[in-house]
Amino acid sequence: MRSMTTTGRFLICWAVIASGLVAASLQSLVVAQSNRASGHEVVFELRTSTTAIGRASDDQLTIVFSNASGELSTPPTPLLGQDVLAEFTVSGFDARPGQVSRIVRFVPDDSFLNARFVRVINHGADGWGGESISLTIDGRTVLSRQSLFPRKGARLDGGIEKYNRLQWRERIYWEQELQRIRRDGARRN
Repeated sequence: MRSMTTTGRFLICWAVIASGLVAASLQSLVVAQSNRASGHEVVFELRTSTTAIGRASDDQLTIVFSNASGELSTPPTPLLGQDVLAEFTVSGFDARPGQVSRIVRFVPDDSFLNARFVRVINHGADGWGGESISLTIDGRTVLSRQSLFPRKGARLDGGIEKYNRLQWRERIYWEQELQRIRRDGARRN
């Protein structure tokens, strides 16, 4: 009789926990759908070269929209600067040579498109051989296979890498004035 009571209590506890998990999952789903309905779909396509130095990387890659350039003699504090309008990250592991990596995010507004600069960086030392970047927002093309060359920093070629305080003088990154390279006709000055 005692084991039935213990088993019964265990089953009741398990049922309560399971129903709570289901409720939490449903709530997360509703929040995610709400964000999608009220926001903007941002899609990046990153192409990785099969021939560039540094081809594959397992580091975190970051796309930064900022009003200040990364062309500084000393690293800013904080590292990405004080005027970042948006940043999007992806694992370099997902950006493999010869492939197109598609990254989809939902954002509440598209004000980051007003940024003066767009920059692709990698904090790590495992250089990424990025070839081009495309960007669409709500299906509207903003950047179309924009070349990630020439690079900036220590070399004009090679893998994007070392955008960190310890290796600042060795960093290699890509940056352009966003309003000059936009393809959507909505350039802002």
